Amino acid sequence: MPNPKRILVATDFSACADAALAYAVELAKALGSKVMLLHTYELPVYDYPTAMVVATPQMVDAILSAADEALAACCDAHAESHVEITKVLRQGVAWDEINRVAQEVSADLIVVGTHGRQGIKRAVLGSVAEKVVRTSTKPVLTVHAAK
Repeated sequence: MPNPKRILVATDFSACADAALAYAVELAKALGSKVMLLHTYELPVYDYPTAMVVATPQMVDAILSAADEALAACCDAHAESHVEITKVLRQGVAWDEINRVAQEVSADLIVVGTHGRQGIKRAVLGSVAEKVVRTSTKPVLTVHAAK
């Protein structure tokens, strides 16, 4: 694979996502690449026996504001690296949006953190990283946070 010029990093603001971003920033610094930091969110929907309740405009505003602040904090944490980091916020299913954005921006590499869950936790919670690895047409690097 030639040197990646555009590295897409997915974050859920967890320790493993922070480790993935740190790895991607160091890689970008060494290769002269740009980093795009992506966070995806799904709007809460509650299904009660008699009615479905969806997110209110106030809830959406709160979600967007909190996510934008968290993305900005992640970018600020790596400001001294002098790597260009842009932030992207998308609504949708995480693994699907990661793949979609990677195609849209012609990312050369996707970097995702992995929680390393196994057994019932993995079955119940799923694995965004695994789904990205299985479905992406782009190279994917998974990073596990140090313990």
